[in-house]
Amino acid sequence: MTHVGPVNGRRSGLQLVAVILVAVMVPAQAMAVDGAFYRSLAIPGAGQAHQGHLTKAAVFAGVAVISAVGLTVASVQYNQSVDRFRQEKREFVALQDQLNAGQIVSITELNLRFNAMNASFDRADSRVTWRNVFLVSLVSVYALNVVDVLRSKPHDTSVALRYSVDVDRERVLLTRSFRF
Repeated sequence: MTHVGPVNGRRSGLQLVAVILVAVMVPAQAMAVDGAFYRSLAIPGAGQAHQGHLTKAAVFAGVAVISAVGLTVASVQYNQSVDRFRQEKREFVALQDQLNAGQIVSITELNLRFNAMNASFDRADSRVTWRNVFLVSLVSVYALNVVDVLRSKPHDTSVALRYSVDVDRERVLLTRSFRF
């Protein structure tokens, strides 16, 4: 039996790091200021959009969607690979049953089944790596999203666009700068 989570009242190292990061990075006042924090918890980028930082909102939302889709596809492919490995293993073990029953099994068939089983194991191993990459990506986007929304201030539209005018003899140059 496998037990995941705290054992004997102790927290795993990852849980402890997460608790410390949240305690350090999430001041209580920032959470109470507006609903951007809660929006970011629900949907990455929604808090930034609420604060008026639309470019950051699009980046966080885009990366989160790509990570979620990648995680879903990688999980489905991993599950299919594991099912294929189990099938190959059953077929290989069936050859052992035939040998135990006194039947003749060719060494070629044994090698083919063994190689097929190893190949399906390698595919499953490769796909679990991709699944984990997308999972870490999604968790990281959520964490960075929340930290960013807590550290950002609402976008001030009155100061966001600044104009400057340069006048020459031959031209008038109007320059607009903006920030995001």
